[in-house]
Parts: sequence; structure tokens; C-alpha cells
Amino acid sequence: MDTPEILAAAELKALHPDRPARVVSAKVARQMLYLLGDNETWSERPSGDELLVWGAIRHAQPELLAELAVFYPEQVEAMKHSLKSWGLDWLRGIVEESWAATGERLDAIAAEADVLLEQCS
Repeated sequence: MDTPEILAAAELKALHPDRPARVVSAKVARQMLYLLGDNETWSERPSGDELLVWGAIRHAQPELLAELAVFYPEQVEAMKHSLKSWGLDWLRGIVEESWAATGERLDAIAAEADVLLEQCS
């Protein structure tokens, strides 16, 4: 499976001036990508309690959504922006920025390689 092409932040901002600055954490972005069915490279399955929060946000009426945003601002923003034409690129960009800053993805790949090597020995 091919990895989706990521637009550079400047390119995406030029194409979509209404795109917000990063307002959600990488963890929330990965969870939103999971809920959208994005491939496992980008996504992270929310825990049971987190799934309940996501479900409440998804099905909330506008009045309740405003109240949920007080307690879960990142999740509400991620859900709202994920529906826009640039939403997936925006979420993937947040994950990419996190990987670049922390080396997290490289650590995960190294851990996966260690497991595969153990299975082969």
C-alpha cells in the first residue's frame, strides 16, 4: 500500500487559507485518522473510554457540541476539520510533524524490525 503524499505545511496553507494552525495533538490526529479508516501507518486506535468521547462528539447536536468542546477541544476540532477537503492532509501533517520532532516513527519501525528478527531466529 502506498503512503499518501503529504503536502508541505506552506503548500497546504496556500491552497487552503482557512486551514487552522496546529490545534490538535498528534495523538488526537492519529485517533481521528483511525476513525476515518486511514491506514494503520498513520492511525492509533482510541481506548474504550476515548471511543465513547468520539462517539458523543460525532452524534452531538450543535448545542451539545459546543459544550463538549469545552472539555474535549482537540477532539471537536479534529472532527470538524476532518470533514473538509483538506482534512486528511491536515491530520497526516500533524502526525508527520510529530514524527519529525520526536523520531517516534523511527522508534516504532525499529521495534517492529526487532520483533520480526526475533520471529525469524
